Amino acid sequence: MFWGLLPASIQTVLLILIISGHQYAKIGIKIWTITFLVAASGLEFLGKMLQDLENNFSDPDLRFYITTGFTLIIGLLLTEFTNKTVEILEKERSTQKVDFPPKPGVNLA
Repeated sequence: MFWGLLPASIQTVLLILIISGHQYAKIGIKIWTITFLVAASGLEFLGKMLQDLENNFSDPDLRFYITTGFTLIIGLLLTEFTNKTVEILEKERSTQKVDFPPKPGVNLA
């Protein structure tokens, strides 16, 4: 009933992560593309191929094979593009070494 909201909500969360520059944006994009584009399309393609193989390919639906194959290729390209172009920048950290717990008489300020 509400299954259409799942991909829309995941895409909304990904957009928020991307816009805010969050460190988990790259991981989110990769999980989304691998799960919904590569794995789902690959399983659909394989399932339909097995079903048509059972029927000796008497009436194959070429449009289905073309669209799922295209979606699978797009998913693989998006995953590769994300790996090559998206970088995670770490925030600058203080390079000053601080002993913890501080030694008595040492001023940390």
